[in-house]
Amino acid sequence: MENISKNNKIQLKIINADFCIRYTQPPADTVLNKIFEITGNAAIVLPPFLDVREFSGLPEHEREKLYLGESLEIFCLYFGKLIQSIGETEFRVPKKGI
Repeated sequence: MENISKNNKIQLKIINADFCIRYTQPPADTVLNKIFEITGNAAIVLPPFLDVREFSGLPEHEREKLYLGESLEIFCLYFGKLIQSIGETEFRVPKKGI
């Protein structure tokens, strides 16, 4: 993580959170905290099997549930200026439309 600093001009950082949760060294929460040191504007994609109570210690955020048909596929957490509505929101894609 030493190569990420406020001097870098990061416009977008993509983290495969599912991979991070299982294999990252340092752990995913450490990576997320380092990103928050750089910017308060972040988005993270998480698998649907996580217990949403795990998000309770995070800074204020929007938790978007993304569905394909009736199936919850992922959570997207948005922080800072990326928040459109604090709390839980949903986005649904009709399965027949794919």
